[in-house]
Amino acid sequence: MVKIILWAVLVTAFLLVHDSVFCSTLLNVNVIDIHRSKRSLLSDSKNNFTGFLSTAQQNSADVCLPKISCNASEKYRSYDGSCNNLEKPAWGTPNTPVVRLLPPSYADGKGQMRLSQDGKPLPNPRVVRTTLLPDGDVPDAESTLAVVGWGQMVAHDITMRATLQAPAASCCNEDGSLNPHPACLPIAIPSNDTFYSKFKQLCVDMKRVSTTSNMGCNISVPQQIAAVTHYLDGSFIYGLDKEKSNSLRSFRDGLLKTQTNENNKTFLINVQNSTGVCDLPKPSDVCYLAGDAARVNLNTEIAASQIMFLRLHNKLATDLHRLHANWSDEIIFQEARRIVIAIVQHITYNEYLPVLLGSTYVEKNNLAPQKSGYAKGYNSSINPSSISEFVAAAFRSLHSTIVGNISMMRENRTVSSTVQLADHADRAGIILQTKDNFDYFLRGLISQPQNDQDKFCTAEITNSIFHLKNKDSTKRNGIDLVSIDIHRGREYGVPPYSTMRRVCGLPSVNKFEDLKDVMEADKISQLAQVYSSVHDIDYFVGGLLEKKLPGTLTSPSFHCVIAEAFYRYKFADRFFYEFDGHPGAFTSAQLDSVRKFTYSMLVCLTSDNLQSAQPSGFHKIDSKSNPLKPCSEIIKEFKLDAWA
Repeated sequence: MVKIILWAVLVTAFLLVHDSVFCSTLLNVNVIDIHRSKRSLLSDSKNNFTGFLSTAQQNSADVCLPKISCNASEKYRSYDGSCNNLEKPAWGTPNTPVVRLLPPSYADGKGQMRLSQDGKPLPNPRVVRTTLLPDGDVPDAESTLAVVGWGQMVAHDITMRATLQAPAASCCNEDGSLNPHPACLPIAIPSNDTFYSKFKQLCVDMKRVSTTSNMGCNISVPQQIAAVTHYLDGSFIYGLDKEKSNSLRSFRDGLLKTQTNENNKTFLINVQNSTGVCDLPKPSDVCYLAGDAARVNLNTEIAASQIMFLRLHNKLATDLHRLHANWSDEIIFQEARRIVIAIVQHITYNEYLPVLLGSTYVEKNNLAPQKSGYAKGYNSSINPSSISEFVAAAFRSLHSTIVGNISMMRENRTVSSTVQLADHADRAGIILQTKDNFDYFLRGLISQPQNDQDKFCTAEITNSIFHLKNKDSTKRNGIDLVSIDIHRGREYGVPPYSTMRRVCGLPSVNKFEDLKDVMEADKISQLAQVYSSVHDIDYFVGGLLEKKLPGTLTSPSFHCVIAEAFYRYKFADRFFYEFDGHPGAFTSAQLDSVRKFTYSMLVCLTSDNLQSAQPSGFHKIDSKSNPLKPCSEIIKEFKLDAWA
């Protein structure tokens, strides 16, 4: 042990004056070494950071939670996450607070936006964005667009915020001024903005997130409210309560409701008021309804994921009904739902996290699925609630991987056409449900590269997203999602970058030049032009300017926070698919079947007539390591024999 400590000290000293790639390696070693902690992947003692809130402080909003009675023998997880934790039944339920790792950074310590070190307001989020995070599309060398789609789906399952109701539809007044209503937090656009000035747009609409104070629960520092469950539980498919779930069910043989297109293929059902919910020209146009209400329509990747899981559920229900003709509609539905949720969790931890965090890290930190048998480690003392620094900054960094122009591909993987992201925001069904477009889109999803996680963000989300809401929808001035990311982090009181980097084991900084351990010189120079102090840098911005950790999609200061969140989503979930010891546990044989399921299998099983896919849909096609294979070969591994 003495040798190990000495080695770590020597390497640390070496890294402070040498290449930052080695610093990334040391970061991995530190976090891996502290896995002995059952409550958390983070450790004060190992990275010399002592600023974490205590467990009691992190859970301070427990006084705001409702009292709930539980039935410990319930086989299936509840829709709203209640009674997952039998000791804290309200943990993880909708409309409950996120938790903080660190004390929030507010000007008054309670909710007023953080100020610069010199006491002045922080730089304008739009100016920060246009200067430091410019428009651009830089393709990733390894990962496909499917990774973006999966990440957005996961975000819809665990991170939707509860926004306050403003007195008007927009927090931007018609004359471009900012609405001062307490529910509003719009962003001012400089009059000389290179893009928005063309449209005389002076404001980006943004509403505040509801807090514990809005719930009538007064704790020392208000905490933001999540509108969804804090579990990775497929609530985006099935809804957050029985009423929503029932509205999606056919109550026949366990099936979900569907509609069919001109080719008699099944899709999600429509909302009742298409033009009132989606940005559509005609009431007869497609506007989907799913477990996450109309959010399914936000973009084509999210809608495609929802359609795939709708079809998967109904396929499983049909097969289960064939195996058990005596089962009731309720049993078939709940069993199919249980399998679907297990598949969502398995793909996330078996395929998505290795891409996001690195396969070696995931394996060594007990985030990877077991090869056989049951996993151990459920801990009822771990709060499953989403982490503030994760939902308001670290996970949002993946917005930089979004692609602006999505390729529709033929079976031979040539491009037939392209879809501009912003032109189908809140109207995804128009493109997906037309003729054979769904298969063309799926081929593009698993073939086209996503954008790299870097400082560049596609202009489709920095200038034009939701432009269809304009009175003149031909004008492509929408909102700037990335400026909102910056502003949202400040609203949540996310500590500055100089603090958050220390959480992940990086050394303290006192001047801009100290950032050279993880940043290039030109980026440091640009930061110094925008921020007056190194301690003013927004966590979201600083993390995106860091060098990416090799073999991951994240930079050092995001990596450990993202890992911590997914650690909690796993080990705080009593019903996690690999755990036994509860009434709904799978048999060993059933677990073996779930473990064979892959993202490419999902695509092949739920497509209209896709003929081929690569074994790993999250990685680019490679003739040697990841070649195209017939879908018939990919899907043959998954069977329901274990449920017979």
